[in-house]
Amino acid sequence: MKHCPACRTSYPEDFSLCPTDGMGLVESALWSEGCIVKEKYRIVRQAGYGAMAVVYEAKHIPFDERRALKVMNEGDEEFRRRFVQEALVTRRLQHPNAVRVEDIDRAEDGRPFIVMEFIEGRNLAEVLRDGPLTVGKACAIARQIASALAAAHSLGIVHRDIKPSNLLIANTPSGEQVKVVDFGIARVMRNYRDGRHLTFTQLGSVIGTPAYMSPEQAAGKTDDELDGRSDIYSLGIVLYQMLSGSLPITSESDFGFLAAHVTNPPVPLGERCPQVPKPLASFVMSCLEKDRELRPATPEMFIESLDRVLSPPLKGPTIVVEPPPTDGTKLPATKPPANPLVFIVLGWFAVFALVEFLANSQPGFALVWLVCGAGLLAVDLVALLVRGLFTFRRAMLSAIGWLMGALAGAASYYLLASQAGSIWAQLADIQYVTVDRIDLVLVAIAFLICIFVGSRAAKRQFD
Repeated sequence: MKHCPACRTSYPEDFSLCPTDGMGLVESALWSEGCIVKEKYRIVRQAGYGAMAVVYEAKHIPFDERRALKVMNEGDEEFRRRFVQEALVTRRLQHPNAVRVEDIDRAEDGRPFIVMEFIEGRNLAEVLRDGPLTVGKACAIARQIASALAAAHSLGIVHRDIKPSNLLIANTPSGEQVKVVDFGIARVMRNYRDGRHLTFTQLGSVIGTPAYMSPEQAAGKTDDELDGRSDIYSLGIVLYQMLSGSLPITSESDFGFLAAHVTNPPVPLGERCPQVPKPLASFVMSCLEKDRELRPATPEMFIESLDRVLSPPLKGPTIVVEPPPTDGTKLPATKPPANPLVFIVLGWFAVFALVEFLANSQPGFALVWLVCGAGLLAVDLVALLVRGLFTFRRAMLSAIGWLMGALAGAASYYLLASQAGSIWAQLADIQYVTVDRIDLVLVAIAFLICIFVGSRAAKRQFD
């Protein structure tokens, strides 16, 4: 690339004279200080460098404002597609904890660049060089990251490269604010245009940073097998590192990291940092479960659980998502998760006939509650299988819940029946109903208690 020594405007290599000043152009270093790009961005300094792109601090000349220009390094067509993808993905994401993208353009030398807000501050990797953070600061940062991820996931975007160097700590008038950057390898889960995925990951490829990859990433899972819980795992590693100053899993090579994430258990945070409150340490370790079913399912659940283990709970920015496009593009309707109460209601009808039969034939009301518990447990386990959520742990917790419900129902019936005595008989004479009918009412009450107690545990398995 060449530039004019008078006006500092940049031009391609095949130019020899500046069209404005008529001066001979001179060879310039890569986007050197003082050069003007696209007649409106004056380069101030190089602010960052990576394998994919270089980031420059620039001045928007007409607006007299600072901007960050992310310029793609020389690379193949795959890099170019990813670079453009980052701009398209991040532009849709409007959130106080995500870097704001303003434009994408192509410079005079032919390379594309992204125009972003300029963030004044350090990235988290630089902050952690000073040592671990306090519990309050670490959790506040994690909460803001999760808030940005919640907005991204609601748009169908999985970041897939959450790590300290992609987390900027901005200095704002109201204090420090986290900015999540680099959505260059994010996967768009939903089809936004023409029924096509905006993704370029090849089958079985491994994309991301090995030290912070989820087990499913490390195992080379394809796009359709990765979801937001992969980001939760990476965020768990970042929170672990902020609290302890070290990674939960270490290795001397990238391949070693990949294998360790799949097979090696992480060092418990409570052992490495006894000063961290036990509820918080347990929560962090739950984010590092190899089985993604056992991690917090969403960033919202991450925030909710984090607030629950902290006292008082932290406050953070409201999740803001850019409204649907107004250019006629239709977003696909998403199927809401099934409400477990639906399966509980189905359980009512599944066992009601059996309860009626047992009550009328009077083989012994003691069996009714066990039948209720067993019948509802069967419906619950079938629901878990249908939704693909069945695990041994979930099955055991559901079984315990429904057993407790059955026992509570039995206890309530015996308590009511034993205390009623002749009162029930007198009530039967007054109301012209039989004692058996009143017994059936007691069975129904006990059945309701069985449903209520057992459903609490069953519902948590679906959440």
